[in-house]
Amino acid sequence: MSFTILAGPLIGAVIGYLTNNIAVKMLFRPLRPIKIGKYTLPFTPGIIPKGQSRLAKAVGVAVGNNLLTEDVFEEKLLSDETIGKIENYIDEFFEKEKESDTTLGELLGMASSPEVATEQIDMAKASITERMTRKVKEANLGAIVSQAVIDAAKKKIAGSFLEMMVSDNLLNSIAGYVEENVDEYIEENGEEVIGKMVHDEADNLMSKTVGEVVTTMDHSRFNWKEILINAYKKMISTKGKEMVQQLDIPKMVEDRVNAMDVLELEELVMSVMKKELNAIVNLGALIGFVMGLLNLLF
Repeated sequence: MSFTILAGPLIGAVIGYLTNNIAVKMLFRPLRPIKIGKYTLPFTPGIIPKGQSRLAKAVGVAVGNNLLTEDVFEEKLLSDETIGKIENYIDEFFEKEKESDTTLGELLGMASSPEVATEQIDMAKASITERMTRKVKEANLGAIVSQAVIDAAKKKIAGSFLEMMVSDNLLNSIAGYVEENVDEYIEENGEEVIGKMVHDEADNLMSKTVGEVVTTMDHSRFNWKEILINAYKKMISTKGKEMVQQLDIPKMVEDRVNAMDVLELEELVMSVMKKELNAIVNLGALIGFVMGLLNLLF
């Protein structure tokens, strides 16, 4: 008699367990559509494989627009913890590289290739030469030099017999001649002279070892760590949001989820929600049992 009473609730529990278990399985299974001739069986593939693209887009939007937002990135990158790690890295780098005998030229070559490094250095030399030449021409050195010559001449002959013989007109004509020749020389030879100076200094710098450069920086009157940290903070404050926008987090996440194999996606979801999904299955059994008891009562 007791078995007959419990049969209904037990059957309800089994049915609830099985139906919920099948429903959970159908989230992923079958992995591929099942076809009979030209027709695809309903509910194949599983719900998640069938809607993987929609799931990927939804996850991308959720992560990019709600979790890993531009403000979150900026706050994290400018946090005391991150700044502290960067400061430690700079200290470790300076200490480690003091013993390095790798030249700057070799370092650039290792970062890309010797050919590319040479090309980049040549481009930098040309750019610096062009800028310096333009600035020298804009500085109007002819007028500056000629005025310096006049001032020196006046100072030299001040209080002497020559002061009475040398008129302002003569000095101005000399100044004009000096200015004209200086400007002409800069126009014709400025780029060549400046280019040679830049070339020599660049070659000298590239031949220095990383250890020499780091040691020089360490003994410099400048606080290089503070300069680098301030430069980092300014870059993140002014360009951080733009950099995150360029990353396009929602699209990146969407593409990654879309690229995942269905089994990978199943493993990912189960690793996060296995406990919850098992609870749903067990809840089906409990509800089935309760419904069986209610059926007996009513």
